[in-house]
Amino acid sequence: MRIYKRQAGEPRRGSTLIEVTFSAAILSVLLLALFGVLEREGQLGRSTLAIAVAENRAIELSGRLRRELVGARGKRVRCVLTQPLSAGESGPDSEALVSTTTGFPPAGALLVDSDSLSFERIAYAGLDAGERTFQELARGLGGTASSSHAVSPAWVLWAGMAVPIEGAPGPNDGTALWSGREIHFRGDGVGFSYRVPVDPDASVGLPDFLDGLTPAWGAVTRSGPQGALAHNTDGWCVIVYEAQRELTEVELGTDLNSDGDKTDVFEEGRLIKLTWDTQDPSVPVHRQALGPACILQERDAPAADLDGDGYEDPLFLWDADTRVLNLRMFILARGLPDRPTTRRVEASIFLRNAFEEVSE
Repeated sequence: MRIYKRQAGEPRRGSTLIEVTFSAAILSVLLLALFGVLEREGQLGRSTLAIAVAENRAIELSGRLRRELVGARGKRVRCVLTQPLSAGESGPDSEALVSTTTGFPPAGALLVDSDSLSFERIAYAGLDAGERTFQELARGLGGTASSSHAVSPAWVLWAGMAVPIEGAPGPNDGTALWSGREIHFRGDGVGFSYRVPVDPDASVGLPDFLDGLTPAWGAVTRSGPQGALAHNTDGWCVIVYEAQRELTEVELGTDLNSDGDKTDVFEEGRLIKLTWDTQDPSVPVHRQALGPACILQERDAPAADLDGDGYEDPLFLWDADTRVLNLRMFILARGLPDRPTTRRVEASIFLRNAFEEVSE
């Protein structure tokens, strides 16, 4: 047997086990780092895509609203009490008698004495065919107290709308910032009431949206308790926000509204178009979703400050004098798991047709 012995000065060939192990460890570290970079790049790519999808949804929804409302007539949804309302008037047989319920949705909430310390939020569950009565009242909602209200010139407002007010804000008003200008407003700003051109006799000939020489206004509603959709000059429309799911800052792990804490509760929801017959309560309300459930609102705090700039953010802000409906939507973008973020999409929709106010 012959044993080979490396001579002095002869170059060494091959590697020791320690050197091989060390090289493999370095290679593994490099591969893990590369995989980490690729994974992070993939997350960033998915995050960018998710944010773009959320923004596109909001832009498409605002475009749909523009097409729906550009030919519509908006309304200041308001009335006055025609009989005093006692603090105990509540329950299935209760009612509030007012000058008109025109433009108010079939169920909703009222702001009564909203410019005073007697402010009360009152829910109602029905309207009468004579358009003079809110039925089935629930009193003292939203942190307000049930109290008596006298007949006065003070407006009773639909809580869903937000309308600008002149002068300094009252104790229950909000302040929004739009195009660099402060706007004081009253209401929640989660809905809008309007009518659209309709064909009074849709079964005859080509569509004709005139009633004599003037446009015919109304909505496409059910034609009876089980009827198909039909043009109706007694019809009315509202667009309103409808919550779909609950989100908490604790679960999301982030301060969505930048108010310095992670204790707030939010809702993701969608916009719903409701149409109904104002003269026939037996006709069911027609519901139509206008887009996906992607709009963010703070629970029990409509028109809350959603971006931490110190101003409230109503979803809708309707100025009847200028016929401009300002729309501000906040969309939750589900990008990186540890960094959910919001995107704001704004639009101003000019309604070409001024609405002649119904006598209140």
